[in-house]
Amino acid sequence: MQNKLTDFQVVPDVQGQIIEPGWATELLFDYEPHNVKLERMKMKEWDSYILISSSGDYAFTMHLADKRAQGQVSACFYDIKNQRKYECFNPKFLHGGKISLSRSSETGSSVVKGLFCDFMYLVNHDDRHLYCKYSQVFEANVEANLHVSYDTSAESLAVLIPMNDDNTQFYCNQSVTCMPASGYVSLDNIKFEFDPDQDFAMLDWGRGVWSDKCRRVFCTGSSKVNGKPFGFNIGYGLGKTEAASENAFFYDGKCHKLDKVFINYPFLSNEKICTVKSNDKRFEMQIEPIYCCENEHDLSVFRQHEKIMFGRMSGTAVTDDGEKIEIKDLICYFEQSTGKY
Repeated sequence: MQNKLTDFQVVPDVQGQIIEPGWATELLFDYEPHNVKLERMKMKEWDSYILISSSGDYAFTMHLADKRAQGQVSACFYDIKNQRKYECFNPKFLHGGKISLSRSSETGSSVVKGLFCDFMYLVNHDDRHLYCKYSQVFEANVEANLHVSYDTSAESLAVLIPMNDDNTQFYCNQSVTCMPASGYVSLDNIKFEFDPDQDFAMLDWGRGVWSDKCRRVFCTGSSKVNGKPFGFNIGYGLGKTEAASENAFFYDGKCHKLDKVFINYPFLSNEKICTVKSNDKRFEMQIEPIYCCENEHDLSVFRQHEKIMFGRMSGTAVTDDGEKIEIKDLICYFEQSTGKY
């Protein structure tokens, strides 16, 4: 049964364990990496932003990750209209936790200089300034200068999920949708603008400790429906989800929690349409793919394979108080990630 948390807790506690698994509509966790007692090299921390134009013509992702033995700096501009991507992937080996990621999703800064790239996150409660510049050798130069607004009164989804029986391995995550995005991404000096009145960003903020191999399915999107912000986050693959799953949708600033969600997606089943259904029938969608691609990174000790899909989602969502919301052609991002890291 899903367990809604009400009390603030340090994650992990001084014994190196999580106290109470569950979910909340705000970040009720104070992440404390120094309390991890065992297997510190299996610690994982990341901040990922996904920005999608409402037209569905292009999208941009930024990802900073610290996995102790290996750090990762990556970004990708997706030219959805022309079915192309321009990726920067810059691994950092044996760096010992030197990528500075904050203990909270609400404040902090991260600045990283890598091979052919510069990255910056500046986070100050209701505004996030994202900047990066990188060259894709012999193909294109990409620069992104973006601002993401965060309504601090809006609800999000925060989950705390155990990864083993003694609660010493865990997965802590916050998903924030419906954040207006402004600024631009330039591709060889051609600018692709984001309009805060209709374009949105999503944040995937993760912290935790678990074994190397994993498989995660993750899907998100944001738009305006009936003139109000509507977003969703669905996912599975990590941990024991009896007390909390990563599934919810958001409407007009409120979180509507879902239990289990079943996904049939085309790049595994070879069907043209992806179907998404919750076990209580409150979230029933179909996603028509418009662009599919793969990212493959195999560096011996680090292996990651991502299947990415952008699509148009249509269907119905039912709020906690029974209101039925009709969704039509919402542009969404779908990822299946497998690997050892």
